[in-house]
Amino acid sequence: MRLIIFTTCKPMIGEDKWRQEQAIKSWIQLKDIEIKVIVFGNDKGVDELCEKYNLTHIPVVDNLAGVPRVKAMFETSASFAKPEDYMMWTNADIIFFQNLVDNIKRFDVDRKSKNIVNFALVGARLDWNNPCILPQITKEHFFGNIKINKMIGNQRLTKTIVKSDKYECHPITDDAIDYIIHSPTTYKDKIHECLVIAGCYHDSILMWLATQSNYLTLNMSQTINAIHQNHGITEQSRNREKNTLQVNNGNYLGWLSNEIKKQKLYYDPVVGSCCSSALNFSYLDKSQNIQFGKNSNIPKMLRTRMMNRDNFSKTDLSWANNYKSRS
Repeated sequence: MRLIIFTTCKPMIGEDKWRQEQAIKSWIQLKDIEIKVIVFGNDKGVDELCEKYNLTHIPVVDNLAGVPRVKAMFETSASFAKPEDYMMWTNADIIFFQNLVDNIKRFDVDRKSKNIVNFALVGARLDWNNPCILPQITKEHFFGNIKINKMIGNQRLTKTIVKSDKYECHPITDDAIDYIIHSPTTYKDKIHECLVIAGCYHDSILMWLATQSNYLTLNMSQTINAIHQNHGITEQSRNREKNTLQVNNGNYLGWLSNEIKKQKLYYDPVVGSCCSSALNFSYLDKSQNIQFGKNSNIPKMLRTRMMNRDNFSKTDLSWANNYKSRS
């Protein structure tokens, strides 16, 4: 069993260089599981990064304006995997700690005993507003020096200009999904070829595809710490996102809206794209109380998140009364 982490990097220039390198260092130092990291794209310095840390580098992949297509990334990464492996897409500026592996290994017990083939483990991130180079990349150090603040405005991509001897952080809403842990087949033949990995919506769409497929989904926000190192954005990147990537993915959402009118809908395509629509919360915290399979109880809150809107086809709620895990 391996954990195959795949991502794409911005040019390794200025602060983007140490932030992305720091995140990837946090991945490769994880213990108790074999780690394989795949990096897509060929922006400045990426080849040197991959050579330095012995990462698998795939410089050329189907892309839009240099940004990889989601389908190409997921399918190419899955080609390296065995059925028992775990895949994880994440952004290249997200720091993870050892509890990532702890959760995966605990989940693997149920995956094997209950023959869970397809699944999605997702979570919201914690935004770090004054990121710096850490003296040690451990949960003990980071949370021993953290200060949790309320979110002020839209701080998602803002590096706080404040002198502080603490790591100033705030929790982000549950539609900011910066990682998805899944099996090699979870997204097989499900991702439209036009979708790109940046420019908004891609992570929410991936979450919705898993829930709408009725695959087992777990919200890991409380037990996996995903630390996003906040950053600014260059004018060139902002223009590319606004004028090319967001337009492209927005067009995909339009196509998806037309498609889902033709099928029975289990989940609201908006609410169902959030971490909170996952079947269970906090896997490690209450692991003994989570049940899967034929006799699973559907939480009441899950039923309230199912869709019932006039502009889409009527939601089919019959499955909730006789839920069965599907592969």
